[in-house]
Amino acid sequence: MTTLVECEGAPRELGGAQGRACRDALRAQSRAAQPRSERARRPSSAVALRDVRRHFPHQAEQLEGIARGAGLPLRRIGRVMLDVLNGAARGPALALARGGAPLVARACPDAALLRRSRPEGRFRSIELTLAPLTTALLGVNEMGLALACTAGPLESGRCAAPAALLARDCLERFAEVEAALEWCTHRPAARCAAILMADAQGSVAGVQIAHGARRTLRPEGALLRVREASRVETQPLESLGATGLDAPDAFAWADPVGRRIRTPAPAVAWVGL
Repeated sequence: MTTLVECEGAPRELGGAQGRACRDALRAQSRAAQPRSERARRPSSAVALRDVRRHFPHQAEQLEGIARGAGLPLRRIGRVMLDVLNGAARGPALALARGGAPLVARACPDAALLRRSRPEGRFRSIELTLAPLTTALLGVNEMGLALACTAGPLESGRCAAPAALLARDCLERFAEVEAALEWCTHRPAARCAAILMADAQGSVAGVQIAHGARRTLRPEGALLRVREASRVETQPLESLGATGLDAPDAFAWADPVGRRIRTPAPAVAWVGL
């Protein structure tokens, strides 16, 4: 079963618990961080952190907590976060409605962890994430909003805070798809990312942030499918098992009605709030 990390309290306390639990992994990732030449076309960690503080203040404090818990400089953790969002945080995702019971899913990356978050004054959630990330790759909150997020190549622009961070904001703040869509289509963030959402009332939608624009995604059939952040398709539900996108058992699934996540095979298990 994927490692479960318990995080509770103010943003720095949430991050501190994660940093302590993932200290060895974070230090190894810091040592393996990409050289500057491979990051030349991306925002610098200093610029990205500046904009995270400006537009995602709770996540900036959470990242400070991760750095402190791991015993690493904040700028180095910022660089690791950008590297992970540019690589391991990519991956296919699905959102589907089946007989009024919506689900979202995401391919589970290596070294993924489950995080049970109980933020002070915000909604509780269970999330699939990676050690240096404040945001979630897959998650569902106590109000029944579920989402799956896949990152794309980070690009410089007016704002350098990664768009994938919007996923965490949505889990903390919103109960329904429409409110989360409104947030994701108007908040400053750097492309590229795709976020698919479903709620306990049966709504399914998503937003793609790529190619200099934001596109709202609404399934005409029953399946929204992301191959990568810049490639989003709508397909009939029956295509799920025949697309070759990846075997469904390789995905982690979020259930907005049950407020729980199912980890992928071979150690399949449902984990709730």
